[in-house]
Amino acid sequence: MKNLTISFFVLFFIGCQSNTDNKNNSTEQSTNLEVSSHNSCLLDFSTHMNDLLDKKSVASIFNIEPENIEMRFNKMKKPESTNLQFEWEEGRKLRMKSGLELPLKNSLYIGYIKELASIKESNISSREAFRNMYRVRTEKEIEELKEAFRQKAKDENISDEGSASGSQMIESAMKVEYETVKSLGDEAVWRNYPEASGGGGELIILLGNYTFGVNLNVSDNQEENKLKAISIAKNVLSQCSK
Repeated sequence: MKNLTISFFVLFFIGCQSNTDNKNNSTEQSTNLEVSSHNSCLLDFSTHMNDLLDKKSVASIFNIEPENIEMRFNKMKKPESTNLQFEWEEGRKLRMKSGLELPLKNSLYIGYIKELASIKESNISSREAFRNMYRVRTEKEIEELKEAFRQKAKDENISDEGSASGSQMIESAMKVEYETVKSLGDEAVWRNYPEASGGGGELIILLGNYTFGVNLNVSDNQEENKLKAISIAKNVLSQCSK
């Protein structure tokens, strides 16, 4: 429970720092601060994502039978936590360090519609805010962030052990590498998930002032995961251009 509490504290801290970074790094004046039809489209679909993608479409993309797919709409209070989930078996295994092999389902999640709120409070464009959020931090930036976290942890009476654990989490989170994906939405990036946790990856797309995600794990080949995720994202985006 202690580790879970520290994890939530770290996530909250990183989120606050991302907003601060966007305010402090304003160099490009926004030309897209108004809510666009793209924004409206994504938000409208957040309550009925099954209209964005269904079993038949997923089956066609992956060349499988629709009846073999489990679909679930995970509706949360906030669109940024809401997602549409698809899973199916293809005999894949996750090999643990111990040598033990566990069943690994193919999985696809779409949703996680989130507003880039920081652009409302600063004069930067949604594209600049996106680029700043999804990039690899420099060693100097990571050290400054860790020091700010340690001070915040001290103010919140977090133990030294918790502070050290949180600093390690921040360093790992900030060293995530993002690959730019061109010609998709206004901006897009892909990141691989560690093989130790099953592999797969996440595609994050900017559309107007909002982002949405495609999380996919259908192959041990990460390039294949990325290309399939892009295909799915294009399918979703086509619904907002009708």
